[in-house]
Amino acid sequence: MTAQCTPDQIVKFDNLGVSGDRVGSSVAIAGDTAVVAAWLDDVGGVTDAGTVYVLVQSNTTWAWEATLTAAGAANFTRFGQSVDVDGDTIAVGTQTGRVYVFTRSGSSWTQQALLTAPDAPMGLGQGFGISVTVHGDTLAVGAHADHEGATTSGAVYLFVRTGGSWSLQQKVKASDPEVNAAMGQSVDLEGDTLVAGAPTALSTQGATGAAYAFVRSGTSWSQQQKLEPTATTSQFGFDVGISGETVIIGAPFDSEAGGGAGAAFFFDRNGTTWTQTAKRMPNEILVSGDNYGQSVAIYGDTAIVGAYRDETNNWGSAWLHVRDGGNWMLGLKISPADPGNNDEFGVSVGIARDVAVVGSHMDDVVSSTDHGSAYFYDIRCEGACCVNGACTRMSIGDCNTIGGVFQGLATNCTGVMCEPGICIGDMNGDAMIDALDVQEFVGALLAGGACP
Repeated sequence: MTAQCTPDQIVKFDNLGVSGDRVGSSVAIAGDTAVVAAWLDDVGGVTDAGTVYVLVQSNTTWAWEATLTAAGAANFTRFGQSVDVDGDTIAVGTQTGRVYVFTRSGSSWTQQALLTAPDAPMGLGQGFGISVTVHGDTLAVGAHADHEGATTSGAVYLFVRTGGSWSLQQKVKASDPEVNAAMGQSVDLEGDTLVAGAPTALSTQGATGAAYAFVRSGTSWSQQQKLEPTATTSQFGFDVGISGETVIIGAPFDSEAGGGAGAAFFFDRNGTTWTQTAKRMPNEILVSGDNYGQSVAIYGDTAIVGAYRDETNNWGSAWLHVRDGGNWMLGLKISPADPGNNDEFGVSVGIARDVAVVGSHMDDVVSSTDHGSAYFYDIRCEGACCVNGACTRMSIGDCNTIGGVFQGLATNCTGVMCEPGICIGDMNGDAMIDALDVQEFVGALLAGGACP
């Protein structure tokens, strides 16, 4: 894998601010748009008001497009506690029980909505906004300290957009709410499936943590399954990600490799049933306190996991896992080109197609201590791809985009037998439609009989 997939740093974004801004505290990426939060940035004399930066892909690099702030922010609003982006929509969570929604027209971003929990409009300590995820016209907001099911059992609020207006569709809770379970600490959404982490719930395996899968039918959401690890772990569900029928779940305090070394778990859905298919750690020895699984993200057959306290003096690292032939391979390490003590690279991660973004919220930038930064990487992992019966070397993302079948990272096209593609009119299977196909058709017609 290493020879086939070598992450290349594209750009480092830090905005050259002041000490303590914490750029990279949370990140998200979708398509050619990324968001990078600096949740402790002081704005206009307001302490820890928070700022979110929008970057867009420009040729081979990423460039600033906009700076977002919370209108009327008070001290310690911490706008950017959580962020997500999908298309021309950005959602930003705060520490004050509010979620801001912005939309883009051209290259300009404007606030579309300010959302609160209808049953606790001022937050009231329920943690509304600890996590956010947006997909299309649906937005999910985690409230890990919600008390409705049990004290601090947690909940997730689901909003839908009609035209330019957002309204609450449903509030979902675990079918087995537990005291201090903190469901909603992490959320991710794709289509009609929501996954919510509950990192301090108790599982039947004696582990700490669970995740819940909810599905929507029409306008109603219901719990599909409680996801639990097959062995004892800790803080399972601290972060979650979903892509297609696969979910990744971080457990940063898993102790298999040492207390707090961490792990990441993969679950696949078959029909309506989710099953754990892999538990992964890096291909080097983890040590206690690395917190691998602090952050996770997944796109198709590629996942990224942050270990923000890995390396000497908490430099931090991130790890790529690629699914090859149905199996998740051991991690490939991503490290910053300029590591520093206590940078905590990997505190946040995002992935979209062939680009990964990694937050390093305590990076010292020039003379600004703990200013923070975000690193962008090209993670183009190439291998053999079968398309319409022909084999071509390309990245996993490109192969998936054109509907090909990826044959593996370590596979070249020599000796790869691709199933013939369906091309109406190509009677002789030479991937061309010409007069020879007429001859083939006439010959088959004259011969008659059943198809071979």
